[in-house]
Amino acid sequence: MKLSYHFESVLKGINFIENNLNEEISTSDIASKTGFSKFHFIRIFKVISKDTIFEYIRKRRLTDAAIDLIETDMPIIDIAFKYAYNSQEAFTRAFENYYSITPKKYKKLGVHLSNLYKVKLTKEDLKFKNEPLKLQYKIVERKEFYIVGMEYTGKNSKKEVPKLFNEFIPNIYKIKGNIVYDGLYGLDTCNENFDKTEEFTYLVGVAVSNIDVIPEDMVMRKVNSNKYAVFTLPNTIEDIPCTINSIYTRLFAEENLMPIDNYAFEFYGKDFRPNKEGENAYLYIPIK
Repeated sequence: MKLSYHFESVLKGINFIENNLNEEISTSDIASKTGFSKFHFIRIFKVISKDTIFEYIRKRRLTDAAIDLIETDMPIIDIAFKYAYNSQEAFTRAFENYYSITPKKYKKLGVHLSNLYKVKLTKEDLKFKNEPLKLQYKIVERKEFYIVGMEYTGKNSKKEVPKLFNEFIPNIYKIKGNIVYDGLYGLDTCNENFDKTEEFTYLVGVAVSNIDVIPEDMVMRKVNSNKYAVFTLPNTIEDIPCTINSIYTRLFAEENLMPIDNYAFEFYGKDFRPNKEGENAYLYIPIK
């Protein structure tokens, strides 16, 4: 499919940003490469990429900075200057706000929190974000099972859900029992006042067949026997929420499926790698 002039212009803007991540970049500089005025390009970029220009630059710089912290011996202050921060303090504030961990601790951790990374947008990414969703699904039945893990309640306004995955994984060892470790589950439950507060409860965990003691900082939840519509989710983490929204708002109406109960769950197989090609993730929605 041939992309429109607007799409091609956004790709030109992205390529200019990527080639100048280590420099000061203004929206005027970017727009001048696309043929649009600054006023119009700011809006076109947001509509097509789903990020503002400033958000895209910030996320990409912090992603590459995080990779440098782990994969190079560069001092933190040099990484700060490399990605156009005026001081180590400014870089530390921005980094901690995004990852909930300081650059120093991240470097010591030595593990990529890749589910928070912002990958460079490609032509395929832009098409996925803007073309009508074409997802395959299947109907399966599952018996009841139990999940043990860590729980969060809120609106996910500061990426609390992906951060919960990063908090849970190094603590799996605390679960003393028979873990069915085929992957990770994300159990999403609507609270009673969801229509007013938009708050939900999200449990990240593993399936267990039995358990001796539930760790203090974890909970166990039962998932009932049900019939499910199972949808394949994209590997790009930031595309998962909008994909789930599309499933509920459009695909269910088109396929005449009737969701039931107040929960759904995601499944990430043990070979799933965030933002990389490979094993897919799946959304299970209980249906009538």
